[in-house]
Amino acid sequence: MGLFGVPATTPSGCLSAGGLQTMRNPSGICGPSIIKNIKLIENFANHIDSINKALCAVQLRYQNLTEEKVSIPFNETNFHLTDRLYEIVSDPSIHFFHAIAGEFFSQLGGKRPISTTYSSSGEIYHTYCVIAMTLLKGYVTESYNYHDNPNVRHRDKKIKFISTKFLMHVHNIAKLAITALKIASRDITLGEPSEFTHAKGSPYVELKWFVSQIIVSEANMHPQGTCQTQCDFYKESKYYPYGSTPSSQKDVCHGTMSQCRHQRLGWVCPADESSLRRYAGIKSSRREPWRSLGNTDNCSRGDEKHTFDMYEAIPNWFTRCLVCTCICDEHKNPETIRTFSLQEVETNIAENMVITGLRLVEINGTIHIQRQEGKLKGLYAVESPSWIPVDASIKRNKKGCIKESFTLRFPDRAIVHLDTISTRDEFVIDRLTSNDPNYTISAVPYFLTGVKFGNDNGRLNFGIKLTAWDAKTQKLENIRFDNWIFNQESSSRKEINLENSDIPTKTRDNVEAEGPRYLMFQTTDNVKDFGQTTVPFLDFREVVSCPPMPLSGAGLFYKGKPGYGGVIGLKLVSMDFSPFVATELMDEEN
Repeated sequence: MGLFGVPATTPSGCLSAGGLQTMRNPSGICGPSIIKNIKLIENFANHIDSINKALCAVQLRYQNLTEEKVSIPFNETNFHLTDRLYEIVSDPSIHFFHAIAGEFFSQLGGKRPISTTYSSSGEIYHTYCVIAMTLLKGYVTESYNYHDNPNVRHRDKKIKFISTKFLMHVHNIAKLAITALKIASRDITLGEPSEFTHAKGSPYVELKWFVSQIIVSEANMHPQGTCQTQCDFYKESKYYPYGSTPSSQKDVCHGTMSQCRHQRLGWVCPADESSLRRYAGIKSSRREPWRSLGNTDNCSRGDEKHTFDMYEAIPNWFTRCLVCTCICDEHKNPETIRTFSLQEVETNIAENMVITGLRLVEINGTIHIQRQEGKLKGLYAVESPSWIPVDASIKRNKKGCIKESFTLRFPDRAIVHLDTISTRDEFVIDRLTSNDPNYTISAVPYFLTGVKFGNDNGRLNFGIKLTAWDAKTQKLENIRFDNWIFNQESSSRKEINLENSDIPTKTRDNVEAEGPRYLMFQTTDNVKDFGQTTVPFLDFREVVSCPPMPLSGAGLFYKGKPGYGGVIGLKLVSMDFSPFVATELMDEEN
C-alpha cells in the first residue's frame, strides 16, 4: 500500500495506475482522429515505459534487500537508478504530471477513456505516491549498502550526500505534483460506452412515453369535433376521439397536446409496435417539393402495408379539417417513465460509511439514485465497498399522490438543473464555515455521505450531504453540519439549447458542458427525426471511485454535440489532494 492506504504498485513493484495504462494503450481515447496524434502518443508512451523501467529497477533492488535478507554486491553505478527516475519524471520537455492533469488528453481532442473511474487529480496523487515511495526505497537501498561496506572511502560524507539528494528529489517531485493538482480536474465521469445503441439494455436510456410528435386531425383537438380554425390556435388540448377507431394506440395522445402546427403530410411510415416511436418517418406529398422527415428508407408509396395517406381529413362534404402535428405529453400513459424519486440517499454515518459510487436505476416506473458505500478507515482508505439496495417502497400522501417524487410534465415541469456540488465551490465553503468558523479542508475534511434529487420550484435539481471527519477519533461526526446543500445561484446557469437535435446515439463525439447549466427535456428535430424521440437520454452506468476513496462531492452533468440530443449522467468529485502532499513533505522554506 502507498501513502494513506493508496495502492502504490503492482505485486512486481511496477507502476500500474489506471490512467497511465490508458495512455500506454490509448485506443479508447481518440477514435478516427488517432492517426493525427500518433507521434504524440508514441512519445508519451515511450516516456511512460522509461519511468516504468526505472521504477521496476529500483523496486527490484529494494525487494532483494528486504525479502532475501542478503547484501547486494556493492556497485556505485547502481545507485544512479534513483537519479535516472528523478530525471525522467522531472524532465521539463515532457511535463509529466501536467500531462496526467489533462494536457495530454486535451491534445488528443479532449476525449476521455471509455471506463474512467478516476479523476485526473486522483491519478496525479496516486502516481506521486508511487514515485515518492520508490525514491524512498532507493534511498534506503543506497544507505544500507554504504553502511554495509565500511571500507568505502568517505562513507559518512557520501551517506549525507544521498540523504540530501533524496530530500531534494522528493521535495521537487512534490512541487511538480502540487502544481499539476492545482489545474487538474477532480471530476470522475465516464466516457462513451463500448456498446453504443438505442436498443433495450443500452447504457443510454430514453425516458419512456414522455414527449413525442403525433399526427392528428383538427377534429381530434376540439370537444365537438369541429374544424373552424388553424392548428396553432390550440395552445393546449386533450385528444378527443373522432370518426373511426384508431388502428393503434400510438395514434392516440394519452395526455395533452401542445405546440401544434399545420404540416402538409403525404406518406407515413408507422413504427414497429414494440418501439417507443409512433412513426419511423414520413414523405411529403406531390404538392410540395419532395422531402422526407425521419427514417423512410423502408417505406415506399406503393407499399400500403407500411404507408397511408394523411394529407387531409374531411369529416363531411362541407368542412375540411387540417392535419396537425403536435407535441404529445403522454402523462396518462400507464407505461410512462418520467418520475424521479426525491428520497434522501444516505450512508450509515454511525458505522463510518461513505459514498464511493453512484448510478441511476429504474424501479416500477420511477428513477432512483443507488449508492455504493464503504467503511472509512483512516483518512483515505475505504474497505469493502458494496451497492446498497434501493428503497423503492411507494409512499403516498392523504390525496393518494406519491410522496417524495418529481414527475416531469411538458413544458412547465420539464427543466432540469445540471449542478456539480463539492467542497471546492465557494457557496459550499460559505455554508461549511458558517457552521464551523475554523473550517479548512486540510483541518476538517468533509466527505460525501448523501445525495438526492430535489424540486426547485418545478425544476428538477440535485443536492448533496457532507459529513465532517474527526482526525482524533478517526470517525465521521454528524454534529458540525447536517444540512443538504443545493446550488441556489440560479442566475449563473446557462441554458443548453437542444433545438434541431437528432438522436443522441447517432454520434460518439460528445463533449461535457462546463459550468452550471439547465436544459429542457424535449423532442428531437422535426426534419431529422420527426420529433419521435425524447432527449436528452440518461446514462444508467455506474460511476465509482477506483481505488475506493471518500469523495468531496457529486452532481449531474450533460455531454453532447451541437445537432444531437446528448446525455445526462451522474458524476463524482474526488478529494483535493494537494494539502496532503504538502504536509507529508519537507517544508519549502527548509
